[in-house]
Amino acid sequence: MNYDITLTDVAPTWLASSRKHVTWAEVPKTIIPLLDGVYAFLRTAAVRPQGHNVCVYHAPSAEGVDLEAGVQVSGPFESTGDVRCSQTPAGRAVRTVHVGEYAQLGAAYDALAAWGKAHGLPQRRLGWRSTAIGTTIRRNGPRRCFSSSPPTYESSKTAMCRAVRADSPLPSC
Repeated sequence: MNYDITLTDVAPTWLASSRKHVTWAEVPKTIIPLLDGVYAFLRTAAVRPQGHNVCVYHAPSAEGVDLEAGVQVSGPFESTGDVRCSQTPAGRAVRTVHVGEYAQLGAAYDALAAWGKAHGLPQRRLGWRSTAIGTTIRRNGPRRCFSSSPPTYESSKTAMCRAVRADSPLPSC
């Protein structure tokens, strides 16, 4: 698949999120339970969902990653329990959009890395993505709510970024 890749400056967006260290094999089955907790929090919180679901991959290594799964929200709030107030990374990044099967997201990440290398851009080991979840996940029918039942991944439209400057800040509340 060919990806249209751009170099851009990205602004941070507020997130309500949960974080867990997982192996790479655990990533797909961990995202939904983390989001379930965030959506449960948002049902009673003063802050409101505003945008897409987002995954941020902190400190990736061969063994795994610190996975942050969250929802873009209207503004900052007080962290409570497992749900914390954070922001997406800001700064210079390479960006692309993946449209297709969830299982093929790796090709888009590879394309970002190859493009950055070909253009001599130093890349941080930090990546994030936002997904139009309403078109991405089906649970025995087209529902937008989340539960702990296993999702069926079909087609997705996912915006993906990878930081390219070592001085890109990692903001939080």
